[in-house]
Amino acid sequence: MGSVGSGNNTITPQQERALNKIANKTRNLKNEQYRIVDQDGNVLLTKHGGKGEVSATVGEKRQFMSGNIGIHNHPEGGTFSSADFRDFGFGATEIWVATPEGNYKLINTRVGKDNQFSGWNDMQEAYDRDINTDMSYITLRNEAQQSTHIKSMMDEMSSISKEFMEKRNSGASQSTLDALGKKYDTLEAKYKTELKKEIRRLEVEPNHKWLKKNASKYGFKYVFEEKKK
Repeated sequence: MGSVGSGNNTITPQQERALNKIANKTRNLKNEQYRIVDQDGNVLLTKHGGKGEVSATVGEKRQFMSGNIGIHNHPEGGTFSSADFRDFGFGATEIWVATPEGNYKLINTRVGKDNQFSGWNDMQEAYDRDINTDMSYITLRNEAQQSTHIKSMMDEMSSISKEFMEKRNSGASQSTLDALGKKYDTLEAKYKTELKKEIRRLEVEPNHKWLKKNASKYGFKYVFEEKKK
């Protein structure tokens, strides 16, 4: 996706170091974790969740969020959900999502101003209105299967399956058939992994594009920092 923008708000060096450390630690975990980090780099709150969600209570956010930064991870990648914007209603200066592909950030550009707490709710409503959240798994899967690398693996699996049938019908040895079966199983496992990734990309790519285009309209800077290879 490349880089978008650059962070230049009230974040302190201690805070940024702590957030990057958390991001690197959590981006590849199987389950989501959520933390609030203050300007001295202290972690004020840690919450553990499941594969697709994690949350803090309203009371916890009221106690710890004001003037600080919330960070959580998305194990399957992808940018913010609209629910993440609520942190700004509790006084967050910015929010982060750590993912396998890098870090996404939303920065409140009006920190310290009279309208500091406005904008996020309007952005949330527009985000939910504009992003199509009704695409079925079948629709996403069918679209994902049209991508070049997925089609290539499907074609190769079909070719191996055809070869297996031909060799079995011609009396090939069991070891030959076993080798073809193992080759097919290995490719199928890779195919399932890559298909899942492609479906996830198609699911979240519109969100990323929307925030790139629209976040500034509501007083926020949207940043994506690709993970260093």
